[in-house]
Amino acid sequence: MHQASGASHSNAGSGPRATIRDVEFVHRLDRASPNLAKYCAVGRSIPKAALFSRMAGGTPQEFMRWSMDDVRVTVVEPVGAGGAIVERVALSFVRMKYEYVLLTNLGQRGGTVTALFDLRSQESIVTRMRTTSNRSFAFTCADLPPSVARS
Repeated sequence: MHQASGASHSNAGSGPRATIRDVEFVHRLDRASPNLAKYCAVGRSIPKAALFSRMAGGTPQEFMRWSMDDVRVTVVEPVGAGGAIVERVALSFVRMKYEYVLLTNLGQRGGTVTALFDLRSQESIVTRMRTTSNRSFAFTCADLPPSVARS
């Protein structure tokens, strides 16, 4: 995501929208590599895809997840020199749910912060936080009119 550096803060709700770019990641060549290359070559859409990050340790805890709908692989290319063979992959999407899981000091889930992006309708960019006490808080992007940001 990119917000133009010249964007003004003076008029809340009237600034330019951020530019949503493809999601990019680098990974070691693995069994997904041939299929990623195939989808990139033919330009076929993938109905649903997800990327996630886990904490290292005894039992890996997922703390970040990107769930996307109507995904296209836009880049697959080898990168780096020496060492492990890695490739850079870029994914375009129509909708994305971006979740961060809050973890307590004991490693238990303490809630989730979620942002939703729908590029087709350019409708709702709403962030929601759910805590273990079932209270929820909603934060909306300043550049969206109140009628667009829904809970």
